[in-house]
Amino acid sequence: KVQFYNVNGTITNFTNDKRAGSKVMRAVVNSSFLNKTQMKTNWTFYLFDPKGRFDVNGTIGSIDGQVLNALAEPMGPASIEEGRLNGMTFHLHGNDYSMDGTVKMLYDDLDMAILEKDKGATETDKKFLTSLIANMVIKNSNPKGNDEVRVQQVQLSRDINRSLFNLCWKTIYKGIQGTVGIKRATA
Repeated sequence: KVQFYNVNGTITNFTNDKRAGSKVMRAVVNSSFLNKTQMKTNWTFYLFDPKGRFDVNGTIGSIDGQVLNALAEPMGPASIEEGRLNGMTFHLHGNDYSMDGTVKMLYDDLDMAILEKDKGATETDKKFLTSLIANMVIKNSNPKGNDEVRVQQVQLSRDINRSLFNLCWKTIYKGIQGTVGIKRATA
């Protein structure tokens, strides 16, 4: 579950009148992401655009990596054993059919455990060899040492039976995967 607490926002130019002066609606929404860190988003909706064009820009504050297991374990399936997210920004452009943009996630000391369900088992468990190999491939910090910060370019087609919020979340998740070095997109 992706959970947001203490959500507050402001919407300007909320209209369905095609004669209205401005053809742009804006929404500023702030919340507590997983009830642990601030998340701020700015939405721009281009009213009456035939393809439903919109933009979303946002930031997420710092958070202990293990708190993110509520998301990583069912989606990964992986478990964050160590690490800290120092912050994330995203700049995304979407429409009724797709989304693209950039995701920048800053983090330190990431150590993951890969989870798999054994044949006939009902629960997932840590796979030692798979986790060892994954941690050799995964980039454990961004930036690492004096390297430049990695910014992930993302693009995702939309499942038209899902909401635009689902599209945003899946696109951000794909950016997170790319940033840490996971080539196979499971978004």
